[in-house]
Amino acid sequence: MVPKLVLLWGLAISVLGCSGGNSVDYTMATDARTEMETIKSAAREAGAPNQAAKLYSDALSYEERGDAEFARGDYTAARTNYIEAAGFYRQARAASGSQEGPVAEAEDPQRAAATAARTAIAPLRTEAEKAGAANSAPDRLARARAAADRGERQFSAAEYDLALSSFQEAADGYRNARNRANQERLEGEADPAEVRGAVEQLRGEMLQAKTAAAQAQSVIWATEEWQLAQDREKEGNRGFQLGTKAGYLQAQSTYFQALDAYRAAKESAEAALAADRAAEAEAARSEATARATATANSARTTMREAKDRVLGTAAEKEGDADYQSAVDKERSGESAFRSGEYASAARLFEAATQLYERSAQRIATAPRAAEQAEAAVTPPAPPTEAAERQKAEQAIGSLLDQFESSFENGNLERIVSLREERALWEEFFKNVKDINASIVVDRKDILLANKTARISFRAVLSYTVKLTKEKAKNTIARDWDLEQVSGDWILVGSRIK
Repeated sequence: MVPKLVLLWGLAISVLGCSGGNSVDYTMATDARTEMETIKSAAREAGAPNQAAKLYSDALSYEERGDAEFARGDYTAARTNYIEAAGFYRQARAASGSQEGPVAEAEDPQRAAATAARTAIAPLRTEAEKAGAANSAPDRLARARAAADRGERQFSAAEYDLALSSFQEAADGYRNARNRANQERLEGEADPAEVRGAVEQLRGEMLQAKTAAAQAQSVIWATEEWQLAQDREKEGNRGFQLGTKAGYLQAQSTYFQALDAYRAAKESAEAALAADRAAEAEAARSEATARATATANSARTTMREAKDRVLGTAAEKEGDADYQSAVDKERSGESAFRSGEYASAARLFEAATQLYERSAQRIATAPRAAEQAEAAVTPPAPPTEAAERQKAEQAIGSLLDQFESSFENGNLERIVSLREERALWEEFFKNVKDINASIVVDRKDILLANKTARISFRAVLSYTVKLTKEKAKNTIARDWDLEQVSGDWILVGSRIK
């Protein structure tokens, strides 16, 4: 199995468009496909093909593209498509209202208990039949089989409490039939060596059950069952050490009790450990939700304070693009918060805060209409097209410089603010060091009349892989869309080329 760290690193590099030997690309593409298939399976089990059909269909399209690229030997392109597919499958699973898939037994303790009892009777039935209970204890064996059959019917009808009782009755019946058959067989055996050998074999089976119970940490998680088994084992040892037929028969009876007790201890320990782990997982989820909620609430409070600092008139606020954008983001944040999407809500509140702060500064420094009339100053001539273009060039150059320096400084927050995916670059920075970045602009279209611009560029990243100490180089390509808002050029979209 590929270690999680290596797998995630493989996924990160695949998005970056890593170039290297075919064997490395093939391995990373295979890892990406394996990860995607795991997420796809969870989405399918959650009902995504029906409940999130559009997202699931988009994921299938990317998966098919990945398969086609893989077949052509373009493993880098295949990795990229598999990662895109995994992202859509993950969204489809979330949209279907399940993050983990079906957990019917974990959510229904009665069904889980009935299932465990149903499983436990299988070895008991085999032991009873192998001991010859059909001849020595036919009535007991028949009653046990009848109880097991009744339990199966009840289980199929979802009557789990009744099924549990029937399976437990069957288990007791099989034990009694097994013990009776073995007892009669040894009582009729004249050769002491044969009797001793049969009991020694039983003791070996009991010790195997003891080892399994110990490995399941029964001494911690099933203390009472473990102690009972220990007591029966010791009692059996005392009978065995007598060296007489009566002693062997006594040992046989108590070894069977010890065997059953060790099995029960193992089952109880496994169930208790599973419940403890489930409780820990639930506690971790609750804690994470509490942290996310607190972060979102804090961001909301900060946003409202920033909004209160916007002191303009209603008309000024209505005419300010930043203020109106902030209002939209605030509403989206509140909607996300109500839906339990606290991380998304926090990001929207933070974005709204920045817009409110910028709006407050602009409105506070803008001259009032009355002041303008009183001053009777002739408004300055509008800037020339050349001046506007120069201003746009400078703003775009500044954003590109920030993009470049953010990689070299490891400034993840700034990279995310430039429309990049947090999880991808967070994993990247964990695994590399000594980063150098160089940007090459391929195309720059500035449409002053429309107040829009599109920039196509490549960023060459050179770095050292922490795990292997090897030097590596990768090139990422982006198309940026920018808009001029209130005189400022703002990055509004970024796409992987």
